[in-house]
Amino acid sequence: MHILSASVENELKRMVRKYRTENPGIEKNLLFLDFDGVINGPGFHVEKDTDAFFDQMVALYHPDAMHLLNEIALEFHTDIIISSSWRHIGLDYCRQYLYHAGMDEKISIISATGRDVPYHRYREILAWLREHPTFTNFVILDDLEMSVLSSHHVRTSFNTGLNEEKAEEVRQLYRQGPIA
Repeated sequence: MHILSASVENELKRMVRKYRTENPGIEKNLLFLDFDGVINGPGFHVEKDTDAFFDQMVALYHPDAMHLLNEIALEFHTDIIISSSWRHIGLDYCRQYLYHAGMDEKISIISATGRDVPYHRYREILAWLREHPTFTNFVILDDLEMSVLSSHHVRTSFNTGLNEEKAEEVRQLYRQGPIA
């Protein structure tokens, strides 16, 4: 493991130990979710913000990927944090898209990562975790590289998205239990 990765992992473990000390017996799993390359396939771009555009976009997700995402989120009681570039359109828009695309309404979409960090998605996720150290485990589901957070990352292919193989990788990370 790279020295920086080890340092970040130790920081995450301290956050989780503190949370578990303050919240005994309460586990909190998070899922950082990208859209394009995970639940959407090639050719998806979010550059417009019109109702007509939304009407066109809602038919573009992969139903099988949404089904797998629902299974995972319900099985491991995850809260969703939007890390996709779609978050720039707004959290409400992302929620509307996901629920319309078939996300189970029992699944909470609690937040989105910020935009204040120089753009590297893993840095935005790490900044979010530092601002919200109320978790015991997390998985990043994304088709981009996650650098120092790679041990918590399941990397999908932009062309195939979330499939059975990748869903099993996500399950394995959650089955490992709390980070600390």
